[in-house]
Amino acid sequence: MDLGLPVTAKQVDELPKEARDYVLFIEQRVGCPIKYVSVGAEREALIIR
Repeated sequence: MDLGLPVTAKQVDELPKEARDYVLFIEQRVGCPIKYVSVGAEREALIIR
């Protein structure tokens, strides 16, 4: 999902609502929890849930 804005979130609750909803949608569709959410190309741009 590219909103055209830089993502500076360090925690899931800091993500835009649309991104959080998308993560929940994917979890429901695949039937398993998502543990990592990448928010950029850098190694540090990773949210661990």
